[in-house]
Amino acid sequence: MTMPSSFRSGRSKNAWWMVNHEFETALEALGLNQQETLERWIDYGQEATRASTGRGRTQLLELPGREENLILRRTLHGGVLGPLWRGYLGSFKRIQRELEVTSSLQNAGAAVPCPALGIAIASGPLWRASMATVYIPATVTALDFLSEAQGDAKRMHPMASAVGEALGYFHGCGGRHADLHAGNILVREEEEQARAWIIDLDKAEFDGSRGARRPAELKRLAHSLEKRNRLASVDREIRSCFRNAYETGLEAGLDQTSR
Repeated sequence: MTMPSSFRSGRSKNAWWMVNHEFETALEALGLNQQETLERWIDYGQEATRASTGRGRTQLLELPGREENLILRRTLHGGVLGPLWRGYLGSFKRIQRELEVTSSLQNAGAAVPCPALGIAIASGPLWRASMATVYIPATVTALDFLSEAQGDAKRMHPMASAVGEALGYFHGCGGRHADLHAGNILVREEEEQARAWIIDLDKAEFDGSRGARRPAELKRLAHSLEKRNRLASVDREIRSCFRNAYETGLEAGLDQTSR
């Protein structure tokens, strides 16, 4: 996958960055081209807030001259071996790829956060890195929503439809998620509808294998609910809302890629 035309990359002796043209001017005003700024954005420390999902903390960046804020997240290794990496990566290619995949999914119409910036600092042969996307306000994870709205059909049904349609389109347009669970879906209730976004696209893919992993990913999503004792709260009607909306989204995603 090649770098999207909407991005520009830069490189110095010890730093690398890749920035969305739309936010470049605002980020440069904050010090994008300064080594000290990149260091601060990566090692933002205890003033940052704990993310509702994912492995690290997040930092909110206010952009001069723009209404949007960016949410900056440190890119870390997960799993059993994660602590052994002590916050480092083998290269900046991992974060570059996530930006490229997220951009491609967004351009295809998938409900994913808008990618804005990737930065990395070299420390000998290893790298520290962070990625920023446009902050989506007033959202919670699907898991947190289930915990709060359990038993409230008036809230659960439209949300199940929103999640189903967003996920169906994601799969139909060519998206494949490496770790699909209820904590990696953001949701927001609005006055007459609900919305959902697929997040944490580290190791996600965007390709032509649109049907290859759908059943496995849906099974993983259901397992994540069962593991946290939330599957029982998803009754037959809610599952029907999800399935019908998923099929609608899937067809729309497939139609988009066939144009």
